Amino acid sequence: MVNSKFIMIGIVWLFSFISFARTWRTSIQADDQVVILRWLIFLFAISFSFWGIEAEYLLDQYLNGYPVALFIKLITLVTVVYLFHEMLKIIHDTSSPIKFLDYFAFIVYPFAIIVFFLYVTTHFVTNKQIRYIMIGVRDLIIVIYMLSHFLFRTWMIWKHETVKVMKIKGLLIFICFICFCITAIGSISAAILAFINLDYAYYASIFLEPIVYLGALFFLLQLLPDRFLLIIFIIESWYIYAKIRRIESHIVGELNPIPPSKLLDYSFLEIQIYRSIINILDRVAVLEDDTIAQKIQFVASHNPPYTELVKNMTKIQL
Repeated sequence: MVNSKFIMIGIVWLFSFISFARTWRTSIQADDQVVILRWLIFLFAISFSFWGIEAEYLLDQYLNGYPVALFIKLITLVTVVYLFHEMLKIIHDTSSPIKFLDYFAFIVYPFAIIVFFLYVTTHFVTNKQIRYIMIGVRDLIIVIYMLSHFLFRTWMIWKHETVKVMKIKGLLIFICFICFCITAIGSISAAILAFINLDYAYYASIFLEPIVYLGALFFLLQLLPDRFLLIIFIIESWYIYAKIRRIESHIVGELNPIPPSKLLDYSFLEIQIYRSIINILDRVAVLEDDTIAQKIQFVASHNPPYTELVKNMTKIQL
């Protein structure tokens, strides 16, 4: 039976390849942001390929059992967070909130190489201990970047985003970060406990591991092409338009049917909702004795923003 982790790794590579191909195709002359994004996708896929002891063993068995896969994961993931840090600076056209973050990764690289070299030559800790230590140190570095920069920036991006699909993607990335920070509690604890008791370290490392799957799921969802995520809003638009159209039919009378081919056109649905709202508001003034018309006039009387007006009109019961 195929291990579920290997299936997830295969899915990550598939989505990463699709995303990488899309960024390559849509930008002939790539700017810095696109170049960074390409490397982010590629390096994350490499690090994710060694998820779990079984995947690490596939490489380590040819290298005298040394935790080379774990070392590769450490370097690639630290590079991923550093590149994401740089990309956020480009997006916001601003400097780091903490200047040290610009150089932190470059301090980690030589430190990790020295520690790995000492382990290979002296075995100053056991194989299990070095694994917990490397994972804990790696996750601690990533959490530092997340807590001091990523979470705040992604939250602000989500808060000010007006494009619905991008808002969803921003939220998925934010949740993915939260999931990682939670799982990092277990790995950092395991690194500390590795010096005390390996059994305690093991239980600490697996206690929050299921949340990794949740984080990976959110990561994969935000890699989906926009048109797939747009389905969520198309379904929402169906519901809104059905409610508004019923009210319009009550106020105006019989309406022309919608072409079935247009039901998956999000822009068309949004325009039709807008037209129906305008049509309803134009007609209600002459229907003073109509109960529904009175409800519509009450909803519109406070001059609410368009989105609030639509939301309140869908609540009107015929």
